[in-house]
Amino acid sequence: DLPARKGKSSHLWPGPEKSTPITLAMFGDLLPAELKTASEREVETGKFSVKPGSVLFDSYLWTHNAAGQRCDAMDEVDNCDLVLVMGTSLSGLSIDNVAHKAGYLNKPRLVFDMTRAPIESLERNGKWSAER
Repeated sequence: DLPARKGKSSHLWPGPEKSTPITLAMFGDLLPAELKTASEREVETGKFSVKPGSVLFDSYLWTHNAAGQRCDAMDEVDNCDLVLVMGTSLSGLSIDNVAHKAGYLNKPRLVFDMTRAPIESLERNGKWSAER
């Protein structure tokens, strides 16, 4: 087993070779039936609504999404319904600012991680409420 992340996780876990979108189809039966059409539309158009691509460790944010469209993650926070924080300690990389900006805009953030590191980072950077 590897130790809990405290930043610099790219030194412990290898990153992917290329950007991989997270699609609605990956959630399978967890999604309500009314999102089935949206899931099919993602497949047909190649435009993804959950996460258009991965940000590799210590890299700049993508300027284009997986569908090849121009995309600015910081601008997209203004229009999102919620931000998923998955598998990051929020230890100071560029992508972390997406989660922090969402908090200041009162956008919901769902945190999926095996440690409390991302929650602690959100608490340090303000605008975190476990009740929300």
